[in-house]
Amino acid sequence: MTLTRALIGALLCLAALSCATPSPNPTPEVTMTAQLRALPDHPSLSVVVQTGTEHFGNGLFTLTVQGDGALHLLQRRAGTPHNFTDTLSDDALTAFGATLAEHGFTRPRTSEMPREPGDTPVLLKLRDGDQTLFEANLWEADRYDDPDLDALLQAAEALIIEQVGDGGYP
Repeated sequence: MTLTRALIGALLCLAALSCATPSPNPTPEVTMTAQLRALPDHPSLSVVVQTGTEHFGNGLFTLTVQGDGALHLLQRRAGTPHNFTDTLSDDALTAFGATLAEHGFTRPRTSEMPREPGDTPVLLKLRDGDQTLFEANLWEADRYDDPDLDALLQAAEALIIEQVGDGGYP
């Protein structure tokens, strides 16, 4: 009985301590949208868009665009990684950020299950340094019912094709 009381007391103390510790405040969507609109003014931000399937078609693409203009594309195809890097001009970076802001990159979205066979996962992520400000795990077929998601994916695909792939997928 004494052991039970001691355990209950310890749990109550831990609960009180955890309540006293402030939880990190998530970055409001309005703030993230403003940061995207002025992406070149936020060099520590990075936008990540991941789509594709590693062992099918052109493979799995992970596009990372940083606020300083650095662009990195990791293409995984049949177990082989291919890395591409480039630097976006301020105008291209501003246009990309404006497109993301206009089409609600950080807007909450949900995907319903079950999915049709062959649908492809999509990851949208906004980071500030090591901190993830926003993350959404969606499905590519959602783009056909969500014009904003379609516009976001088209913007990422355009960078992959025009900036890295010289007019086609790498």
